[in-house]
Amino acid sequence: MKTIKLASLKPNPDNPRYITEDKFEALKLSIRDFPEMMALRPLVVDDQGTVLGGNMRLKALAELGYQDIPAAWVIKAKDLTEEQRREFVVKDNIGSVLGIGMRCRTSGLMPRWENGALIHGPRLTRSTWTSSSAMSRTKAKKGNTW
Repeated sequence: MKTIKLASLKPNPDNPRYITEDKFEALKLSIRDFPEMMALRPLVVDDQGTVLGGNMRLKALAELGYQDIPAAWVIKAKDLTEEQRREFVVKDNIGSVLGIGMRCRTSGLMPRWENGALIHGPRLTRSTWTSSSAMSRTKAKKGNTW
């Protein structure tokens, strides 16, 4: 089986995703208990080995003590322009925006992709985006849980 050194993969310094410590611990448990999921949802890296999709999984693998991982756990996104790379990073995390209220680590604002750039700003409307806390309050009123 072909493997890749985990140390050859670099976290993306512009990763917009932040997850809470409890969600990160749950991710680590998921990978530990069902590592086959990594082949079904591999890390996506650029030509230099920078992670475009899967930064939290990369961090979890490192904390779980992996030094080498199966090559099937990594897909190389080749020949992307810089704009395509940035767009992929944002759009790969769009489920986080809708599902758990992803916010920028530095500004605390909801990011959006606009005119070829990642924008952190308050222009989001309730009809466009709903924060996870607002969604949780709505679900709680209806007696639903996540």
